[in-house]
Amino acid sequence: MNRISTLIAASLLTASGALGQSFNVDIDFGGSGSGVPSTQYGAAAGQVARWNQLSASVVAPESLFDVIGVYPGVTSTRIGGGAASSSVSGASTDFSRMMFDYYQVSGQGAKVGVALNGLDPGLYRVFVYAAIPGTAGQWVDNFNTTNYYQSLVVVNVGGSQAFSAYCGGAPVTANTFVRGNDYVVGTVVVGAGSPTVTIESSTGFTNHERAVLNGFQIVKYTSNTLFVDASATGRNTGMNWTNAFTNLQDALEIARTSQGHITQIWVANGTYRPTNLSGAAARAATFRLPDNCKVLGGFSGNETNAADRDPAANPTYLSGNLGNIFSGADNSYHVVTAEDIGAGAVLDGFTISAGNASVTQTTNQSGGGMHVIDAGPTIRNCVFIGNTSVGYGGAVMIQGTNAPSFDNCTFTSNTAAWSGGGIHHEGPNGLFAPVLKVNRCTFEDNTATTSTGSGISMGTGNAWIANSLFNGNHAGEGGAVAAANQFGTGSAALYGCTITNNSAFVQSGGLYTGFTGSISVRNSIVWNNTSGNAWRGKEFEQYYPQPGTTITFTYSDVQSENRQGVAGTGNVNTNPKFVSLTGPNGIAGDSDDDLRLTADSFLIDRGSNSAVPTDYTDADSDGDSSERT
Repeated sequence: MNRISTLIAASLLTASGALGQSFNVDIDFGGSGSGVPSTQYGAAAGQVARWNQLSASVVAPESLFDVIGVYPGVTSTRIGGGAASSSVSGASTDFSRMMFDYYQVSGQGAKVGVALNGLDPGLYRVFVYAAIPGTAGQWVDNFNTTNYYQSLVVVNVGGSQAFSAYCGGAPVTANTFVRGNDYVVGTVVVGAGSPTVTIESSTGFTNHERAVLNGFQIVKYTSNTLFVDASATGRNTGMNWTNAFTNLQDALEIARTSQGHITQIWVANGTYRPTNLSGAAARAATFRLPDNCKVLGGFSGNETNAADRDPAANPTYLSGNLGNIFSGADNSYHVVTAEDIGAGAVLDGFTISAGNASVTQTTNQSGGGMHVIDAGPTIRNCVFIGNTSVGYGGAVMIQGTNAPSFDNCTFTSNTAAWSGGGIHHEGPNGLFAPVLKVNRCTFEDNTATTSTGSGISMGTGNAWIANSLFNGNHAGEGGAVAAANQFGTGSAALYGCTITNNSAFVQSGGLYTGFTGSISVRNSIVWNNTSGNAWRGKEFEQYYPQPGTTITFTYSDVQSENRQGVAGTGNVNTNPKFVSLTGPNGIAGDSDDDLRLTADSFLIDRGSNSAVPTDYTDADSDGDSSERT
């Protein structure tokens, strides 16, 4: 091994540990792409190392050396195909050697590829190059229209498909790799027994088809943590901070398909926008959370322990603002999506903003910040700000057979045209139905423009809401929390909450129930909420249950217009004596309000210990969710 190769090998070992069974492989047999790329060339995978040479004239198994020049017992055997070459002007020597000569087949249903034997069990990311450069990659049909050849790439493990994708369809640009055009990439998990892994490129079953295989790269991941940093300038492998992914989508995709190998994703401060697989921004693209994986933001980009991160000092933004910063018309429909995942999926330490669910009568009308479908992820230490929807859930829309948990999150300045400026929930009812859990959260300046519950709206299903603040929210009915839906029963249980300075232009600036909804309130303050319901003569209206619905209070301070207080054990009707109801700016309902109690407040120690809720969201992170909060 020459000095350069030795230095590269040492760098690889230092940067990412033992990378045994990571490979660079080039198809090489002469022609315009004669020779293999240099050891300084990383191609699309960013894997700078030595390249194996496979010749179209060899059909017997060939031994492969890995990125540090060792033969670890892996062989490659050619599957069908002949040899061909083509070119495109302006290409570098390394790009030419990578892309200009290749295995080739033609005809309906033809395939070419390699069979790999001897790969150790583990997680791999496989890059497959399958595109025809230059004019050789196109054909003209009977209508004088230029068409481009596409290869269908299929990667199998032990006979079962790991992933498939089309490659090609557009002219190859010299020295540039575009996913889906020049290469495809996917995740492969090799189990025990070293099953055969096949990489095949086929023509499919349409006319005028050719398929090729230019080469491939195999990147082995040995850690359960991936790293993301928008400002990283390394090899973009996600293996460490130096070589972190710059696009969060890459890490999420690997984690979702890793079969449990990836359990954490660490994300450094910066702004990340949803993109499609080619890396282009698209309104329908979304950050889709992986199951049983913690996605953690708030890193500076040099930590070795997750406990050392500081989200306040290192703000990490997931932004739906894709184009025109002055208009939300082109923003993401849903910045984050959680679907069919459980509580082991964690999103922690992010600011989610500028989602715009703007397409009526579709799934893209609700949940601008986050759309939750049949999922129960855990959301901690997150801020949802400036998200909108033309339907329900400006910040978060929840629907289906599961429900998430929110702990220490802030919802501010989110808007829904209908219900739930902060959160709208549509879930099953019943004794054993999943429960939306909200603990230590702040809802401020959210709006439900037309209907109910600008903080939280329970259309159907059950909610547990504890130790949370609702301040300065505005809705048609139920400025803070509403449980009302003509199609089902919504219910909410509130513990230790402060509900103040909220407003409604129809009924009840505080709490509202309709149809068959119900709300119970314990150890809470409901004060200074206003209603525009002039026909009922209400300027201050803390709560309103429609006939046939219930709102009950226990050990709570509830402002009452008739000075009599409300029925229920331990309730009072007394000024809570906030430090400052309006804050320094004299305006009630914004972030400078100081809603702590003064030392002489009558409410101190007036609650009931028996009404202190269970720590369902594990607020103290001690692993015990059965204790009292």
